[in-house]
Amino acid sequence: MSIKYSFPYFGSKSRSAQDLVRMLTGHTVVEPFGGSCVVSINAERPWIAGESNEKTRAILEWLTSGGNPEPVIDWLEAGNLPTHTDVIRDKFGNGAACFAGIAGVTLRGAHAKRVTGVPSRRILASLDEFRRGQIKTDAMEAVKAAKDGACFLIDPPYLGTEGGYENATVDYVMSVIESASKMGPCVITYGNDAQTVFPMLEWSVLKHRNMRNKACGGGVGTEKERDDMVAIIK
Repeated sequence: MSIKYSFPYFGSKSRSAQDLVRMLTGHTVVEPFGGSCVVSINAERPWIAGESNEKTRAILEWLTSGGNPEPVIDWLEAGNLPTHTDVIRDKFGNGAACFAGIAGVTLRGAHAKRVTGVPSRRILASLDEFRRGQIKTDAMEAVKAAKDGACFLIDPPYLGTEGGYENATVDYVMSVIESASKMGPCVITYGNDAQTVFPMLEWSVLKHRNMRNKACGGGVGTEKERDDMVAIIK
């Protein structure tokens, strides 16, 4: 199985996507906590994702509605860097500007500045897969949009460490899992402290090689082994 790539994203499951896709047996894949949706776009089925982080949701809505990142990548590779984020939005639109901000520039505050890398051109091979998706405004909305027989990949943000997810709590994540499990099987993933954060679930090791940034074509990064955890509710 050849993995199709998404945009660079903290906590992306690119390196474990093959294993996770094999676990998803439903007619539709639903990711209540979408992130970069790298697993959904590799499942080769229609998919639904929830995303409450406004900047990430802007990227996903842009890609699923037909946005083309190639001009943005060309522009960044040419070394362009306006001094004000509104220039990026005026040129490419908000979703494209947020896409540029993930790996090319930071969009915090009024001014943009160069950070590391440029989004990988490998995402261009994933555009058809993105266009099979639907984006909802949060995790519960994604669950509500699912039909019976869907399969859920629940990969919540690392609680307390990921910006833009301040409303995510253990209780909220568990309410999403409980709602989803009434409609179809759930594959739940979390970091190696899963048993401490969610002791009510039965976890096993999902081991993968995590190459920071390289997985989505970003900067050089460092290679290291990391154990993510997985819990399955059938």
